Amino acid sequence: MTVSLLEILIVAAVVALVFFSGRLPKLMADLATGFQNLKAGLKEDRPPDASPEAGGPPPAPEPKLLPASEPGAAQQKRDTPGRF
Repeated sequence: MTVSLLEILIVAAVVALVFFSGRLPKLMADLATGFQNLKAGLKEDRPPDASPEAGGPPPAPEPKLLPASEPGAAQQKRDTPGRF
């Protein structure tokens, strides 16, 4: 006589209902609350370009170009893409 997987699952479900019946309503309530929070989080409308007032990161500063007479100008010229 062999025991099938379906019979094991049925017995496990019955045992879980008997021993955890007191915790089952709280578990289901927590699960439903989690799904509601997930749906609410997915429905939030956020603007594509988040401003600092909206809690997004601040915009990146513009790069400063040095005039040719300043000491770092030669280094900046060498770092230009496409030049060796």
